[in-house]
This record gives sequence, structure tokens and C-alpha cells, in this order.
Amino acid sequence: MNCTMKKMGMKHSIVMMMMAVSTAHAASKEVSVADVCNLPIGARSLYEKLTIVSNGVSVVLNVPETLVMWHELKMPITITVSNGTENIIPFMRNMPAAQKRQIWIDLGDKEQFIHPPTFGLKYDKQMGVFDMDKWPSDWRLNPSESASWKLDVSDVIDLLDYASDKGASNITARVRLGDSQWASSKTHTFRVVPRSLEYVADTDYWAQYKVAEFEYVVTKRGGFDREWKETKKTPFFVIPIKGKRILLDHTSRELCELQGEELPEFQYNEATGIVTISQPTGKPIRYNVVKTKVETDENLQ
Repeated sequence: MNCTMKKMGMKHSIVMMMMAVSTAHAASKEVSVADVCNLPIGARSLYEKLTIVSNGVSVVLNVPETLVMWHELKMPITITVSNGTENIIPFMRNMPAAQKRQIWIDLGDKEQFIHPPTFGLKYDKQMGVFDMDKWPSDWRLNPSESASWKLDVSDVIDLLDYASDKGASNITARVRLGDSQWASSKTHTFRVVPRSLEYVADTDYWAQYKVAEFEYVVTKRGGFDREWKETKKTPFFVIPIKGKRILLDHTSRELCELQGEELPEFQYNEATGIVTISQPTGKPIRYNVVKTKVETDENLQ
């Protein structure tokens, strides 16, 4: 069970919660989401009626990468449901309908218990009872049958935008089996390099990838010709993405792919505001910290 909390010291408790859910599955019991996650009183009302059930239903979430860029739009994400029970279970073949009523992609962000999920489940109590008998005949899985949903590009865009903005740390797929009843996949590590590494929801996490930082001074002017100096910082990051080590600036711009395990060398000229980035292979990169861009040889002449 994915129950990301604000305090890192609760990780062990979360693991124990996940084990509790697995045990409940084996015993074919229902487990309250609010109880398993030990939610605060103010958030319980949103989740106290939701329960995790299994009874032989398997949910497999396939996300090929654990760390991706915010623009990785072609990343294939699938959810496979297998019916290991002796009963028919619901499976909405129409993807837009399933997204509204049967799929909840839980991104484990820090605000997940403050409001209903933004992505995935668009839960609406006015949509009526979750009644499989009123659905088309092919919107169900017979015993021993399996079927899959695949997220299209627009779905992936929504997911990456949400994960980038909220600072998601993991991902879990939950599939609705009845009124307030859900089956859950395993929870996978999942992070998205945000649109800007300068403003992130999880500063401590991304700080581990920082390899250099340089200060520069800019002149600010206000009303009445008032003038003052302001010191700013420009950090650089090396982040492993899809098996490659990528050097990025603080705006999440990809500067180059690094070879081997060595870090590049940085030389900073405070007078010009240019950082020269050198590595054993490839041409040096000259980065203007004030303009936040790579300078060409022509621009430096």
C-alpha cells in the first residue's frame, strides 16, 4: 500500500502497512485505506469508505523506468488485470470511462491524502452505483481471463505534469472492483525530473545529484532610481536517466551525456560569468550563468 507521509521517519511503518495489506489479501479480507494508512482525522472522510480487496484478482503495473524526464511522453505504461477468482469481475474496455470510474493511479505525492487524486480516478459520487450488470457484456473479465489498459500520450502528459509539480516518489495502480472496493498493484519507485530543478517539491532528494554550484551578482533597480545588488546561484546536476548519466542545469536543460563514471571539470570566470565545463571526451561547454544558456564560439568573440 502506497502511503507516503511527510515525515521520513515513517518509512518503516509504511513497509509494515504494505505487509498488512498483503496479509489481508491472502486472507481474502477487506482493509480500510484510512486505517491502513493511519490517516489524520481531517483526511479520513475522503478515504474511510475505500477498502483494498484481492480475493485472487491480480493487478500488474508496468512502468519501464523509475526516473524519467518531464518530457518523456512516449513512455509506455500499462495496467494488466487478471481474474483468478471464480466470479466475473468488472473491466471497462473504454479507456476514458475506465479512467473516470475504475482506474486510480496513485503517485504517492505528499498531498495525496489532502484531496482526491488529480490524475487517474476522477471519482464522482453523482455518477451512480458501480453496477456491472448495467454495462456492455464485454466490459467484464471471466474467471482465468486477463486484459490490459495502455495509457495514451495525453494520459502520460497528465501523469508527468502532476508528478513533476507535486514531487511524486512512487506509483501504484488501483483498480475498482465494486463500490469503494479496490485491488492494488505493487508500489514501484517513480520520480520525474521536474521542468525546473530550481523550484522542486522535494529539494532534499534532488540535492543528491548536485555536482557544482556557482554564485554571481546581478544589479536590481526599483522605484526612485533605487539600486541594489543581489547574489544568485547556478547549480548543475548529474542525473542517471534511462541508463545514461546526463548533465543538466538548474532549468532542467540537458547539456550533455557523460561517458563513464567521471564527473566533468568546472572552471568559473566570475568576470565574464562563464562556466567552462570539460570532460575527457567531447568539446568543452561554455555556460553563461547570468543568461542561463550555452554560449557558442561566435557569441564569445
